[in-house]
Amino acid sequence: MKHIFSFLTIALLATSMMAQTGLTCEDAIPVDSNYVGRVEGPGEIWYTAGTYDLPLNVHFIPDDYNSEDNNPYVMIDVTCEEGVYEDPKIDSILTMVEELGFSFPAEMMCDASQVGDRMEYDIFIDDLYREQLSQFGVTYNVKAFVKVTFFEAGTISLKPDTMFSSCVDPSKSKYIALNDTLDILANDQKSVFVLPYTDWQNDSIQFVWTGDEPATVWVAADNCDFNPSTTSRYVYDNYVVYKDKPYKVNNQRINNTIKDNSGGGLLYAKVTSASAGKLVAEIIPVPKPQGNATLLEYGQATSIAANDTSLYCFSKAWTSTQFFSASSKGITMYASAQPAFECSADDANVLAVHPFYKNNGLSELSLSDREMYSLTSNAKDNYIYVRFHAAEATAITPEEWAASECADKSLTIISGSEIRTTTSNTSTVYRWRYDDWKGHDMNIYWGGSRGTVTIYLVDTCSFSTASLVLQSSIKAKNTLTVDAATIASWADRVDPDGYLYVRFKPQATGNVTLTSVPSADPIYTTITDTLCFGKEYDWDGTIYTESGTYEQKFTALNGADSTVTLNLTILPEVLPTTDEVTVRYDELPYLWNDSAFVESTEYTATLQNKYGCDSVVTLKLTVLEKSDIKTTDDVILNLASAFKVYTMDHTDWVAQSVVLHWQGASPLHIFVAKEEVHNLTPYNRHVLHYEMIPAGEEWILTKEQMAAWEAEATAAGGKLYVRFLTEKDGRLTTVPMD
Repeated sequence: MKHIFSFLTIALLATSMMAQTGLTCEDAIPVDSNYVGRVEGPGEIWYTAGTYDLPLNVHFIPDDYNSEDNNPYVMIDVTCEEGVYEDPKIDSILTMVEELGFSFPAEMMCDASQVGDRMEYDIFIDDLYREQLSQFGVTYNVKAFVKVTFFEAGTISLKPDTMFSSCVDPSKSKYIALNDTLDILANDQKSVFVLPYTDWQNDSIQFVWTGDEPATVWVAADNCDFNPSTTSRYVYDNYVVYKDKPYKVNNQRINNTIKDNSGGGLLYAKVTSASAGKLVAEIIPVPKPQGNATLLEYGQATSIAANDTSLYCFSKAWTSTQFFSASSKGITMYASAQPAFECSADDANVLAVHPFYKNNGLSELSLSDREMYSLTSNAKDNYIYVRFHAAEATAITPEEWAASECADKSLTIISGSEIRTTTSNTSTVYRWRYDDWKGHDMNIYWGGSRGTVTIYLVDTCSFSTASLVLQSSIKAKNTLTVDAATIASWADRVDPDGYLYVRFKPQATGNVTLTSVPSADPIYTTITDTLCFGKEYDWDGTIYTESGTYEQKFTALNGADSTVTLNLTILPEVLPTTDEVTVRYDELPYLWNDSAFVESTEYTATLQNKYGCDSVVTLKLTVLEKSDIKTTDDVILNLASAFKVYTMDHTDWVAQSVVLHWQGASPLHIFVAKEEVHNLTPYNRHVLHYEMIPAGEEWILTKEQMAAWEAEATAAGGKLYVRFLTEKDGRLTTVPMD
């Protein structure tokens, strides 16, 4: 935490450094384009600018060419009046920063440099500082002030990059607020929309489009004047959405887009379509993990104790993934669809057991798309839960991994390949293309002088237990023959590129030779398929409507007879079912089959199982403990309270002014809204009022203010909605004044 805030401190320092000044703070010289000015003798000059003007270069050339000791220095602040911050969010952030030992205003010296026969001085503030501010929710322009102290006469220049400012010009662009509707013109490639990081980074969303022709949402960074095309170097992602078919984008994909760009707190979007229409980006709430599980994230190391049974989880949106550890001792991952399970393969709730493999003194686990899908398809609440059993304390880091990396990590085997194997190269990965070997027998000869060589054949270069296709040992000077029928049975195990992967583990040094031999022996293949009730199976023109085992004969490419067996299952008709669920109000929203519910309801949906069969399921949801805030109340609040929505009865609160006294160790942020908002920002269009009560202070909510909200309260059934956000625990008491 301290490291993050130290960055923030520098960010605010640099933000203020952008500023330019006159003789006093009140008449500071604004810098919104290149500025060059003279200063005479010793003195001070004030400048002012904002984060949208980053990067900014401050350069001073003294009249005295040989000056070395009198280089200027700057005093930086984000307010004109020391210690007074009108922006409540900046005030709250700086308060926390000061608690960590940092304070404003701050001073720093310019950097001296020898240019020819003279000394010059400069400070360069790049857009990293603006991006650091954005991580704390400051995606708008922050005004700052810089006082430059000179010891001699000279010339000063300030050169900001104002492209960022032009991109957020209201006359040229419009913010995309979540759950708001945008009117899109046909064939419009010029209109620019602005996406603030903090509004988007933690939510999964879906785009809904009303136009007759499909629309493409182009997301870019660094430049708002970009060409909406897949060839544009500024475009990071694009989504194609069709009429009445919502396009879902999970928060991991959004965060990856944010992580990879340098847009300084903002992304830019253009929406193109051959027809006009309306576009809305709706939030899809993501539930929290159960059982206090720690959420694993790509690229972040997690400390694991020896013989630890702590619960972890990862999103069901994960695809092929690698887990790395510096440990050379045994590590095993146990995975389940629910948090209640043991580190044992005998536990019925365990979906899979994956041991890590040692590689160059480290431990790693690679799970292919197929292996990850076998896990994530069983997820019940958006997460897969895991426990790691490690022989020693270590750190485990997950990384997103493309299956195509197998090709980069392996050597290709063709018929007649002779492979030199030693006891030290057992981690070398080889691959062979299935189509080059099907229809043939495979002879594998090991020419070692003693011992055996063990062959491991898998369907992905991860070499996990689940990926094993064949494991066999060959004695020295012996040949293993894999017949064509066995090879044919591997047809559905090849990876997307058409390969299988091999490792060799010999007991002594020797050569392994693989040779394909044409085979005319019969080939036997089995097809297993499952259909929904009432469906028909069409196999080469023959229609099957009942479960059973059927055979057809063909001629293989090598002329051999090929017998294909079909094991067909026609499922019985799936009866209607009912899910009865009771949740507390602070557990909302309740996510059920990709829909979010925030109140008691009975909802019926037609779903599909893994075979695509329709199933009618009814949800009976009961919501308990819906809380309200009364004019005489005593409430304990903490960081978890941010997930709870309270109500205020307008009739009670409008009768008198009420004092809200906050006894907490950190500021309390209060959001009064006309609807149950879940996006905590003062700029949400549903928020009627935002207030920040400093620690140990109070705020008076007047009856006149409540009266001004009568229309909104009436529309909401006589109630208003309240959310509270605080970093540390505290007590809120309410006392009527009249």
